[in-house]
Amino acid sequence: MAVEELYPYKIERGMGILILASDHDIEKVTPTHEFDGQFIAAIEKAAKIDVVGEKLARRIELLRKDGNHSESPEYVLELITRDVTKFS
Repeated sequence: MAVEELYPYKIERGMGILILASDHDIEKVTPTHEFDGQFIAAIEKAAKIDVVGEKLARRIELLRKDGNHSESPEYVLELITRDVTKFS
């Protein structure tokens, strides 16, 4: 994702102008909470891990709040929590 896609406007290169983004463009970067249940389960699982659990839980919470992906995070969350639990 290009930097200008993070804001509600587009920069038209070479023209020196800013153009307001369409609703579709804004929708692409607006956080969704479609997968909150999976994130919350991963946060609870991570919080039970020894020393790193609290930090990991906070990072997963940030992913949950800012997530705008249309794909399930289940695989990534499973990898994160599974690998960390090996070392605790």
